[in-house]
Amino acid sequence: MADRTFEDLAKLPISVRRVCAGEGVLTSAAEVYCQPRERSLDVDACEGCADYAGLMLELDGRRKYVLCRRLNAETARALQPSIPPIARRLPVDNPSPGDRTPVAQIMTTDVICVREDLSLTALATLLLERNLSGVPVVDLAGRPIGVISKTDLLRRDGAPGCVAEVMTPMSFVLHPEASVSQAAALMAFEGAHRLPVVSDDGKVVGLVSSLDLMRWLGRLDGYLTRA
Repeated sequence: MADRTFEDLAKLPISVRRVCAGEGVLTSAAEVYCQPRERSLDVDACEGCADYAGLMLELDGRRKYVLCRRLNAETARALQPSIPPIARRLPVDNPSPGDRTPVAQIMTTDVICVREDLSLTALATLLLERNLSGVPVVDLAGRPIGVISKTDLLRRDGAPGCVAEVMTPMSFVLHPEASVSQAAALMAFEGAHRLPVVSDDGKVVGLVSSLDLMRWLGRLDGYLTRA
């Protein structure tokens, strides 16, 4: 690796998906999306690959990446799929910072998810203990199938049941390369407070919320915000 710099290598972002199922059993998976293989892989499997060049941690400690020798940074960008417009957009001469910034830069990459068989009692405990207002619902492969929030629980008024009976079926997701402005437009148009971010193979790799958007906007103009 002596003839390669970090800038030459592709940085594959690591996402952590923590899934709560059944009566509250929590499992976790740390994955990267492997572009040459066109599927998500456990970081352990990636470390066993001949093209594995190590791990990289951003200075703020919020993002971790696998460095890949097979792809250079330019090739990795070229392989990204084109993202169709999410909301109707008027032509603009000078794109704003929000239109130039991908949601991958502001999303949460350590995501708490739940399965549809999770009991509502266990869900309420999870939301309270983790201080969450809502979470994605995923299938066995980690693909989003719905969302559920504290408001959904309140509507049940303490009645027993499971997530599948209460969740809102998933209609909207974002790709990591979708822009911050696209995320804001979609949330405002659909009245959503959080949207799952999915890899090319449809697995949850992040979550972007209205609070993430406000935090980014404040920092953009130099204001201090909580992490």
